[in-house]
Amino acid sequence: MLVGFRRDLNLKADFTLRDISKCFPAQRVTLAQLLDPMVEAKYILTPVLWKYLYRYAKKHQARGNGFGYGMVIRTIRKASRVRCLRVITKMARKF
Repeated sequence: MLVGFRRDLNLKADFTLRDISKCFPAQRVTLAQLLDPMVEAKYILTPVLWKYLYRYAKKHQARGNGFGYGMVIRTIRKASRVRCLRVITKMARKF
């Protein structure tokens, strides 16, 4: 579940996510259902950017930070075409 807050809403200081499970959908949505089946090329990372992310992760790993990245590829066969879904994940700093 992704949760975001707009600053212009001026939420009360006593706001809590304790009961957020009440908002969960009855049926869990899969990653494949969330992603667009076809994406524009401008949203696909280049090999150069992958190299940068690799080096950046190594640098932060050496410092003891939790930055990371990864790619999830799932092949879907539909109408004799193969499409791959790419997802980039970043881990928040480990405490």
